[in-house]
Amino acid sequence: MKTFYSIIVAAIVIGFTETSRGSIEDFKQITIDFTDPAATNAATWSTPDKLTVSTNGLGREGDAASSRDGWIQTKPLALGLSWRTPGAVSVRVAIQPPPGEISLNSGQKTTPYGGDVYVRYSPDRKHWSSWQVLEQTGPRTPEEKKNPGRHFNATVQVPYRERERFGELLSEYSRLDVPWKSDEEAAVR
Repeated sequence: MKTFYSIIVAAIVIGFTETSRGSIEDFKQITIDFTDPAATNAATWSTPDKLTVSTNGLGREGDAASSRDGWIQTKPLALGLSWRTPGAVSVRVAIQPPPGEISLNSGQKTTPYGGDVYVRYSPDRKHWSSWQVLEQTGPRTPEEKKNPGRHFNATVQVPYRERERFGELLSEYSRLDVPWKSDEEAAVR
């Protein structure tokens, strides 16, 4: 059974610094443990073969010397403040453990490709950035160095060609009286 033990997604929100705007820094983290059945509350995944959560992690039944394409998608994570949605989000992802070596029926050994990580950003779940691939990096923090895995990093932002319209939408929205703490929180409720 192929397994994914956990995916840790940490997002640091950094507002654009301009002469007329301040900068805001915030930190949010989501941890998904695929050895816990509650993982289904934090993510969805493809089912090319039936994927299940067990004490061994997220896996599938089938030949141990094979691999299957698939995807995992987390639920949206609310970032920002209702009066100043971030124009960019710095995202770091760690997938632990790294892919392990498997033995093929021919007797050869190989380590399957672990895949790529893509993210996109929306201030309101209507206006999305394009999917952006995160660059695979080495571990950057002492904790990441202690826990082997695959690490990814990128800044996701409103595309430059859409900045003017994004600013207009923010200005329009800033005049509304709303009860939630962030625009994204309202979108994921």
